[in-house]
Amino acid sequence: MAIAFSTNAIGSDKASTVAAREPTKYALNRVQLRGRADSVLASDQRQLFQEGGFHFPFTEDLLISRSGLFGLPPFAESKIVGIGRTETHLAIRVGPWTFAFFIDKQGRFVGSMAAIEELKRSDS
Repeated sequence: MAIAFSTNAIGSDKASTVAAREPTKYALNRVQLRGRADSVLASDQRQLFQEGGFHFPFTEDLLISRSGLFGLPPFAESKIVGIGRTETHLAIRVGPWTFAFFIDKQGRFVGSMAAIEELKRSDS
């Protein structure tokens, strides 16, 4: 299946550093790419990371594995990133490298407002 790439950056590895290392009730060990909202969301139940301003070439919300790759100097310095997807994978191209992330279709990710309310309750 062909992958159509976008030339919009996906940002830094901040979302991956916030995402939980182990699975929990929700798929918090994943990073959510929010297609309609053009944002990235991650949480570990104690903190919430949300960054907007992206331009994804899809409208649905996708869950992919957290990865520290994007914090490495060659990736963090790249201004142009290609993003595309197939039915099962999200492909990210940075310079000469292309990485394929499995799309987790079974995982549930808590919505950002629900996550904020959950965080407030856990602090009390």
